[in-house]
Amino acid sequence: MTLGIFAKTFARPTVEDVFDAVAKHRLHQVQFNFACVGLPSLPDQIDLELADRICDAASQRRIAIAAVSGTFNMIHPDLAQRRDGLRKLGVIAGAC
Repeated sequence: MTLGIFAKTFARPTVEDVFDAVAKHRLHQVQFNFACVGLPSLPDQIDLELADRICDAASQRRIAIAAVSGTFNMIHPDLAQRRDGLRKLGVIAGAC
């Protein structure tokens, strides 16, 4: 078993700093949250360059991104909010 942590546990100014903090605690897996790079947890879009930067920062520190946060209320009574959450989850899935 490999222990991991929510990357968002370490509030730092850059994703590199976040992963440095993870590595400093001898952890090698994270659940990533886009809040770690200044975006909403469910962003409207994710630039390819940013996705590459996140991947490179994790890889350089030998940290696996085991999961990516995509939590939203899938049973919200407002259909528009449910659809928006599902669309944003698709944005995350596309970046993964």
